[in-house]
Amino acid sequence: MAQNKKILLIIFAILLSINVSAIAVYYFFIATKEPQETAGEPIIEEQKDIAEAPIAISDDYYSLNFNYSDAVEVCMIEARSRNSNLLQLSLNERSSRYQENQNIYLIKLVSHIGTPLIYDEKEHSCEIDPNIQGVAFYREIVRRTAIRPGN
Repeated sequence: MAQNKKILLIIFAILLSINVSAIAVYYFFIATKEPQETAGEPIIEEQKDIAEAPIAISDDYYSLNFNYSDAVEVCMIEARSRNSNLLQLSLNERSSRYQENQNIYLIKLVSHIGTPLIYDEKEHSCEIDPNIQGVAFYREIVRRTAIRPGN
């Protein structure tokens, strides 16, 4: 048994030294060499024209990257900020959509608010404007009120 452990240790040491030497050869010899001309053709370097580079990114750039999942996240943040005892918050995927003619995202959420035994069900509606990347309109509707003891 001890003989097998010694053989495995020797094999491991040999493989480790091969890997280290291959990495050293790559970094010291292959990665530092300049590219050479191939087939007699010189390598053409790209010229960058500094005058044509944009100075600042416009606001339209950021609105292009704002999508449906960002709109859902913005609506969820708004619902969490308005309800301190939120138990569950989920997206109503059938009612949530992008309204192209108005350029807004209509997001519908369903939540349980209260305690695990006694809670209310609410529906949250958000209209998210992708230009401002925020909530343009917000409304909560209590769908079902929980029965409380003593009422």
